[in-house]
Amino acid sequence: MNFWIDIVEAKTVQLVRLRDGLRELVGGSRLFCPLTFTTIHELLFQAHASAVKIGALMEALSLNVAFAPSEELFLKEVDAAFQVIGTNNRPRLGSLDLFVPIMSYIRTEGTLRFPETFPPERRQQLL
Repeated sequence: MNFWIDIVEAKTVQLVRLRDGLRELVGGSRLFCPLTFTTIHELLFQAHASAVKIGALMEALSLNVAFAPSEELFLKEVDAAFQVIGTNNRPRLGSLDLFVPIMSYIRTEGTLRFPETFPPERRQQLL
């Protein structure tokens, strides 16, 4: 969190250059700065005014992307290892496995459940 506070406050010429350079690179589609769930969580404990400033910069530089939680990556890696053992195939995790929408700090994978009374043909249309 200190990094984000430092570049928002930009108390030195170097921090101003860093912040502006990152904005330029993100704006030019050359870079993005994915967040970690720990950083997102820590933002919740900042004073409101500070959280708004920091959050705005985080949103701009991260493009609303976060790294997937370590636990999920670990499980995907274990699955991939068993595929190698079972099939001698070497699957690789793609960018959709590594990066997730920022709101995924709540949960990155979910299920959709329908009430029993929901028409089956309508379920298929939605899936």
